[in-house]
Amino acid sequence: MPAAAACATMLAMEHRHTIHLVDAAPRYRAEGARAAFALGHHAEVYEGLQELRERRAGALGYISLPYRQDEFARVLADVAGEARMRAQERRRVLEAHQHVAALSHREGEVLSLLSNGCSNKEIARELEISPRTVEIHRANMMRKLKAHHASDAVRVWFEAGQTTEPALN
Repeated sequence: MPAAAACATMLAMEHRHTIHLVDAAPRYRAEGARAAFALGHHAEVYEGLQELRERRAGALGYISLPYRQDEFARVLADVAGEARMRAQERRRVLEAHQHVAALSHREGEVLSLLSNGCSNKEIARELEISPRTVEIHRANMMRKLKAHHASDAVRVWFEAGQTTEPALN
């Protein structure tokens, strides 16, 4: 039997998956597609790995053919869990980007310095503003980020991929 492989990835369609089947033999591709359909999923079939690589990036799970039905269902369950975690992470990052984008330039500077461990007094010195003004910018920034603590704000900053460190005097 020729080398065969199947991989699964989660679609953004509730509990339905798209199963990507790779096998040189049309018979095995058809059998795999029928098995995926029987489990309530969609199947995309490919004659070789090159064709698969041209159509999609990455996979969340792999299973070698021939496979047992219980093994196939287990891999799908694992993939579904991994896909949920990745989707949650993408949502957090997107929300973080949106929150950080809502900050004024000065609020962003305050958050950047805060993320570097600066106190309000140090931030005030660096930005050449009063500590009270820092407190006002910080309060506005916290409200826009929906942060209850400074650590929440810093987490949002890093989730948004903001890692630039300002040069301190």
